Amino acid sequence: MRGDKITVVTSFDVSFAKEPGVKSQEGFVPFLTTDDITRGEVPCALVEVQSTTISRVVSESASLSTALDRQLYERWVAQIWVHSEPTYTPEWRHKLTIPGILVTDAKSLYDHLNTTGKIPKERQTMIDLLVARDLIEANAVKLMWVPTKHMLADILTKMMLAGDIFKRFREKQVFSLIRDGVEQEEEQRRLGLRQGQGQRRKARDKAVKEED
Repeated sequence: MRGDKITVVTSFDVSFAKEPGVKSQEGFVPFLTTDDITRGEVPCALVEVQSTTISRVVSESASLSTALDRQLYERWVAQIWVHSEPTYTPEWRHKLTIPGILVTDAKSLYDHLNTTGKIPKERQTMIDLLVARDLIEANAVKLMWVPTKHMLADILTKMMLAGDIFKRFREKQVFSLIRDGVEQEEEQRRLGLRQGQGQRRKARDKAVKEED
């Protein structure tokens, strides 16, 4: 794996209030790979695996915050290993030369950080998302969405058996952020369904307002 092509990828996930005491479970899988992972299957080197019970009953933003903080540290270490120790300034997060990709299967989170300007009401959630959005907009980290089938961290937050993609990652140490044609067609079908639901909801709201 060439040092000038190393990328740190972190798949993260969370389950909501399914643990005793209405707690949530978060998990993430960071690994070293190359930037070719956005174009096809490539070798990967697992860095660590973490699954932790958290008391906050919130959205994916809690897991996003943990995964982002941990990834920044791992990219810092990788940069020291490949290049040299970076200059420590208040802007060090924006100046890391080792790229980073965060991977989520939460479409609402992905859309929120990439396409909307809405601010959540819950204070901690707002802080988590604003920090991530700042780094994403500055191209200091990339956020990618994958279907749940491709979510490596899913097995760390739920009682479930490992799927074929996770098994291949574990046994062959390979992974890809590109879905095959069948999965992309299914993704487009679901997108069409969501868009249709949104349009019908808007039409109903409009009709109710006109009646009033």
